Formats: sequence, structure tokens, C-alpha cells
Amino acid sequence: MSGGAEDPEAVTGEGSPWEEQPGHIASSLELALREGERAAQDPQNALLGPGEARRTGERSPWQGRYCLVCQHTFRTGDRVKLCPECQQAYHADPSAGLPCWTDQFQEPGAECRGEGCHYRPPEEELRQEIAEAEELLAKRAQQSGGKVTEVAKEFMQALDEAEQGAELAERLSQREATSGQSPWWRTTCHVCGHTFRTDDIVAGCPCVPPCSAKFHEDVFANMNCWSALLAGGYDKCPGCGRPIPGIAARAAQPSSDSSN
Repeated sequence: MSGGAEDPEAVTGEGSPWEEQPGHIASSLELALREGERAAQDPQNALLGPGEARRTGERSPWQGRYCLVCQHTFRTGDRVKLCPECQQAYHADPSAGLPCWTDQFQEPGAECRGEGCHYRPPEEELRQEIAEAEELLAKRAQQSGGKVTEVAKEFMQALDEAEQGAELAERLSQREATSGQSPWWRTTCHVCGHTFRTDDIVAGCPCVPPCSAKFHEDVFANMNCWSALLAGGYDKCPGCGRPIPGIAARAAQPSSDSSN
């Protein structure tokens, strides 16, 4: 052939290294489709490598599920790590008091909790992660309380003065959030469905007699579930169905406009 051009049939014909088998094409397309679907579900983490920590988004596959180590739900903003082999999610957020990834693997020989999975991080990598987690946990312990706690008290007092606060609103301590004897232990908010954690501001519905319904009322965590419930026009407790004291009475009163 003149001009040095290659014969297309010679390049792609039978026996050519460039020949694509139909089965290979189908499997490649299927793999690309699955990868595209995963990226669309969780776009903010789509470009991260297998061992990199991720931030939980609204559409992350693990959003709202329970961590197998701490038994708390995964919330938006939580830092997590996924098992490179089975994709099991673990909290990896010592700054939030949730060092579940290192807690799981720090015991010699401990493996991933995913069903049938035997993954364990490389020892050198794991030692570095454990040291970093311990440092962050120590900083968290030093910073707990203080100004944030005082602001939380002022915030709850303002709610009470506005007659919008629940009967019980408090910032959960480490003991309350992690003790099996606490009424908050691993309970979930009746609005968002997430578990209550250390330092969450939690409110209990002021039902008479009191019921077990609990709600986040935490401006710092952007989880204002109690206020959202009232703003939505609810005047009955979603836990027991009884009228919320004060709210139902105010809703039944005629407005000043209608009396004129």
C-alpha cells in the first residue's frame, strides 16, 4: 500500500492483537456502567482512591446506616473509611469522638467485620492511623465543654423563654451517650432517625405524662429537629400521639385577625 498506510483489515482482522471479543466488550461496558452509577450516587467521593477517607454526603450509600463498631448512624459530614475489599463503612472521625476504623483493627489479628471479609490494613499504615487518632481524641478531650457548652446553655434558655423548648433539653456527656444506663443510650431522634451521640443537644417531648420521644435540637450540628417539627405545624407528639402542651392550645386559639 502506498504512502506507508496500514491496511485496516490487516490491523483489526482475525488474529490481530486489536481484535475485541464481544464478551470482553460487554463486561467492560458493564463495569463502566457500575462505576458510573457509584459515582453518581456519591459524587463528592467519586474520585477518591480505595484507601482514602471520605465525607458522608446526602447520597452516600452508607448514609443513615449503622456503624458496626459504635452502632451510631452515619450522618452527613461524618468522616469514614471503607474496606477496600468489601466496602464496609467505618467511622474514621476521632475529632467527633468516633475512631471506629482504628478501634476495629487495633487488636492484633482483628479483621474487617464485613460478611466473609478478612481484610486487615497494613501494620505500618495502621500504627500511624492509631497514633493520629489518639492525638485527635486527646485534643477533643481538652476542648470539651468551655465556651461551646456555655453557648449551648444560652441557646436552650432562649428556647425556653420563647416557649418553644421541650421539657428536657441538654447536651449529652460522654457518660450519658455511651452508658447503657442512660435514657439516651443508642436511642434515635423521632424526626431524623439518627442516633444521639456525645455532645448532641437533645430534647424530650413535654408530654404529660412524659413519653420516650426524643429529638435533636442542636444548632451546632445543624440538626434542629424539634424546631422543624413545630415549624411544620405539628401539635401532636410523633411518639405517643398526645397533644404537645402549649402548642396545641395556641393552635386552637382564634387569631386576632379572625376576631375582628
